[in-house]
Amino acid sequence: MSKRPPKENSSTGTGLSASGNMTIKGNVITGTAGNVDYKNIETHVSDVGPGAQVVTGENIQAALTSPELDLARIQGLIAELRTQLVSLELSADKKIIGGEFVNQLEGELTKKDGNPDPSIIKTSGNWLMKNIPALTGALTSLFINPIVGKVVEAAGNLAADWVKEQFAGPKAQDQEQA
Repeated sequence: MSKRPPKENSSTGTGLSASGNMTIKGNVITGTAGNVDYKNIETHVSDVGPGAQVVTGENIQAALTSPELDLARIQGLIAELRTQLVSLELSADKKIIGGEFVNQLEGELTKKDGNPDPSIIKTSGNWLMKNIPALTGALTSLFINPIVGKVVEAAGNLAADWVKEQFAGPKAQDQEQA
């Protein structure tokens, strides 16, 4: 088999270049090494800012992220939780108290200074699941999100263990113990 170099395909103006094909849609970049019969990928990176992410390889699909995007994603998940709470047929008192616990979760999961308080995460989550079980799906969506997972991890073992107990299921917990 003859080895031929891939065609160069540069995205001018973005600071990105890759051999093969590259597509940028929103905040997702996909690319392949092209139609070649060897695995030789070369990456040149210059002057990327703090928190920048660089991914290189073959058949890459990477979602770009930043602290601002992470915060927006968490706020979107909280908004879904809040929307579901408002749509439920509950007493006014239960909606108000539930809203306060959602606010507490939001405050801890979007905290900019210091680590989140694990006891507030656990207490708020427990109250919502026990008293408004119809929110379990929205809470699951919130806590299994990888971005929220990073926040919970920063909160410490109390919060991380609670999330595992509530959302990982017995199968995942059994595997950890093995």
